[in-house]
Amino acid sequence: MEINAAVTSLAALAHPARLGVFRLLVVRGPSGALAGEIAREIGMSPTAASFHLRELDHAGLVHATRQGRNIRYALHVDGVRQLLTFLTEDCCRGQPDLCGATLAQPVPTCCPDPACPDPASAGDSGEHPSKPERKRRKP
Repeated sequence: MEINAAVTSLAALAHPARLGVFRLLVVRGPSGALAGEIAREIGMSPTAASFHLRELDHAGLVHATRQGRNIRYALHVDGVRQLLTFLTEDCCRGQPDLCGATLAQPVPTCCPDPACPDPASAGDSGEHPSKPERKRRKP
């Protein structure tokens, strides 16, 4: 990833509404959601949601697919992976074990489909391993 592409992606995420939309699409996984559903879940007008979705699409973090009169947006897994790789590729001068376990291990991708392979067997084949369990915050 080129530095200008990374800056575009980070700038797109540097807005509270777009970050909320992005996080929603991370949860939804590869199937994504219709633009109207996203607007309702985030609590914004369809026009505002479309504006923010276009910005995320332009940044390469989500992708749009037309379905009749509707547009479905989903996480662009490769775009997100490229950004994360760009941000961490030279971590601790090439010694990620110095940074702790978080950066030393590859970041799994999400896959809500029960037919997805087991993460241990996915390897580097490009298949999407299952989403890891998230820790809940205490209120």
